[in-house]
Amino acid sequence: MAAGDDGPLSGRAGPSGVAGLHAIADRFCRGGNKLLRLTRDSFELDVPLSLHKASLLFTPGRIEAEWSEQPDVTEEETGRLAAFEVLLARFGDWFPGVELRSERLLAAGTWTLRIEARPTGQEHFDLPRMRLVLGLLRTLFDGSYDFSYVPVKEVAHLSDAFASPRWAAVFASLVEYRTHYDDSAQYETLETLPLALSMGMLCTDTWTRETVLRLADESPGAAVLQLDALVEELQEETDPAAWTLLFHRMQQTALFLAAHHPREALVALAARPTAKWANVLATAVLPRADLREALRATLRQDEPDGALTALVLRHAPHLVATEANAADLARAALRAPKAHRRRKQYLAHRHAVALEAADLLGPLVEDLEVVPYGYDADAEAALERAVAAAGGRLRSDIRSKIDETHPVFLGGPSTAVFSGAAR
Repeated sequence: MAAGDDGPLSGRAGPSGVAGLHAIADRFCRGGNKLLRLTRDSFELDVPLSLHKASLLFTPGRIEAEWSEQPDVTEEETGRLAAFEVLLARFGDWFPGVELRSERLLAAGTWTLRIEARPTGQEHFDLPRMRLVLGLLRTLFDGSYDFSYVPVKEVAHLSDAFASPRWAAVFASLVEYRTHYDDSAQYETLETLPLALSMGMLCTDTWTRETVLRLADESPGAAVLQLDALVEELQEETDPAAWTLLFHRMQQTALFLAAHHPREALVALAARPTAKWANVLATAVLPRADLREALRATLRQDEPDGALTALVLRHAPHLVATEANAADLARAALRAPKAHRRRKQYLAHRHAVALEAADLLGPLVEDLEVVPYGYDADAEAALERAVAAAGGRLRSDIRSKIDETHPVFLGGPSTAVFSGAAR
């Protein structure tokens, strides 16, 4: 679609608008192109969700989406789809600018939910409403990683559970959180993050629903106190299943604080970076792109080896590492062989040239099993030299993860290669 195109999407989601929506779609996932199709009158964005298949088709007056369960899910195990239907109906009440409809059907042996969104009060979508629908659906989908094979009877009560209009503010905060979520600097395992479990926990755990709704009416300090209380419970719990549930509740409390009170969440993290819940809150707060400047200002008040800086380095090294301090950070990380993998990979990717000049790139590469590609051509050239000297390493994009499901381990085509092969 060329600039100045007078098609139905012009002025609503022209090239810059599509790019902005694509940026949201290309977050909370392995990085890469999510634009499946672009025509004069429509565009389609991929929703990368592991084994689940989903995409969003944008047209001037309608947005369509599909979510397919795994083929072996029975009708009695489609509780997630039933929960989606309830929430989609509620979204129309909580966000009056859009109307959402859904239809559950069995297609080619797979249970699928077809979703349609339309703007209310106008014929065509404008860009803010497109962004809202994308945020709503990605929040719904991204929060449902651990929410499969749920019996329908376990979610039969959700229509009543989400009847209160107070939920509108909670979900508005979650959608705002998702639209500001930015993991473009480096991949992180998503399935265990607070956001990935949010819809499943809200729909299946009464404690989480009641606590989140209560905290929505209270001060940010109440959420911090709740985190403290959960830590105490975790320290006393000996049953593994009960401990896991408590930990997930702590994650959801941290997510709510980061979503509903973002600046206060950052203040709490800076004030207590060694708290037992600090790592959990960090995974929720640090991805917010709209907090980056406030975080950097806070970090400038911390010592280079301070507790907050160490916490941020552990979870989001790109927020601390610069060309000026890359060598010092690498030296500190190399004192612990096979540890600090996330920091080492980011430093190699982003600051390979500076590290090579300091004779640190070679030791860093030798310590890594998987070496990311360089940030630019100069960084990649330096990394290729270091990888060759180390005898070869697996290579992968900084926004990808090599694991047991990766094609390199399954004998199929792969973007991960050994030293010397081109991307």
